[in-house]
Amino acid sequence: MGTVKANDLYVNAFTFVTLLSFSFTVRLSGFDADMGNYEQYLSYNSFSIYYLKEPIYWLGSRVLYDLTDSAEFVFIFYDIIFFILIIVVRTKLQLPKYFPFLLVLFFPTVLGMQNVFRQFIASGFLLLLFSQVIASQKLSLRCMTFLFAGLSHNVSFLFLPLMFLNVKNRKVPPLFLASSLAILALLPIAAGSKSNSVTGDVPAYIYVLIFSLMIMGYALIFKCKFKVRPPIYTQFLYLFLFCYVLLIEGMLLLGSAQSKRLGMFALFLCIIPLTMSVEIRFKQKILIRILFIVILTAPTLLFKNALSLLQTTEESLKIEATARSLSHHGDH
Repeated sequence: MGTVKANDLYVNAFTFVTLLSFSFTVRLSGFDADMGNYEQYLSYNSFSIYYLKEPIYWLGSRVLYDLTDSAEFVFIFYDIIFFILIIVVRTKLQLPKYFPFLLVLFFPTVLGMQNVFRQFIASGFLLLLFSQVIASQKLSLRCMTFLFAGLSHNVSFLFLPLMFLNVKNRKVPPLFLASSLAILALLPIAAGSKSNSVTGDVPAYIYVLIFSLMIMGYALIFKCKFKVRPPIYTQFLYLFLFCYVLLIEGMLLLGSAQSKRLGMFALFLCIIPLTMSVEIRFKQKILIRILFIVILTAPTLLFKNALSLLQTTEESLKIEATARSLSHHGDH
């Protein structure tokens, strides 16, 4: 975790160009699903609290749209921010070269990029925050990154405990425990802020099921013997457990769209612990890496909604037309 090696510069350049090409392909192929609504709202001039509480996208996108008169440019610009963030994370933690591509093909990212766009942006900042925690960077820097995440999508604020993990100690950090209990206790208040956004045809309980499998997989990787590993892997376990309880509580108390958002954020965050675990635990890395990538990208291919968002098909264009016709003024 540290300095940028010369080889990293070439790898990062290749990764960025490849992901940028993907962004151009997606954005210039028409706006699928809820992106049709995002295009419409670029020309809105309202400054209601709904927009002011998430200014990084709502206000930033309007400025860019006023300057360029191009929705495609606006969406590509925010794609670029996300790509830069995950490349920085990979470099900071010295994660394998496939990591950014795995993230982009992971179904929460696919759904976010083409559907819940503000969450897509926020997840990049949350991932950067996670890398800063692992690298034990200054609290002030972590707070700034966390604020960027929350002002991109307010649901990010529910992951406050992430900031307080102590990767140098096996014990539960007091601030992590206190903030976790506070978030879980206050979560019912979030139910008053309803969301009408379409987050795909995947039922909320599927997120719980997938997350359960991820926790089981994480435990099996280490055969539940975390004490023989560096303390960071015990801290990851605390994060898994918090996210799991948060997800279950969200499914029971919140609306379907809101609980799915929690699931998408939780699944996205746990890519880092799983990747790091696979890389240090197994010697036959090529075979294990292939299996790991296949398992994590399989849901994208299995879930019809996620797969359709990777394609430009007649069906997806119908979805776009439906999205454009929506007149609701709720969350996207």
